[in-house]
Amino acid sequence: MPEIPRVVRLLGPLVLSTRELAFVEAAVSSGRRDLKIIRRHILASTIAPLTVPATYIIAAAILIEASLSFLGITPDELAVNLPGDGLGDRLDPRLTRRL
Repeated sequence: MPEIPRVVRLLGPLVLSTRELAFVEAAVSSGRRDLKIIRRHILASTIAPLTVPATYIIAAAILIEASLSFLGITPDELAVNLPGDGLGDRLDPRLTRRL
């Protein structure tokens, strides 16, 4: 949560500058819907610059949780493990459902 302002400060100017690029203006002038332009052009252009901050944010979260766990101060394990369990169930090829 504390990293959100930093990511927004990175994303804001990036989106505004992408909005002014020629391929986005061409998509607008060709009559594409706004949602399609946002998804196909603007979001696609902002994914790559977000990978570096996302890597640092994940690494910091792992270090903070490991430090708190070492000190014996652990957050509610159920809330932390639920997304990981769901992702593991989704990606495990041995658990695929047969139709």
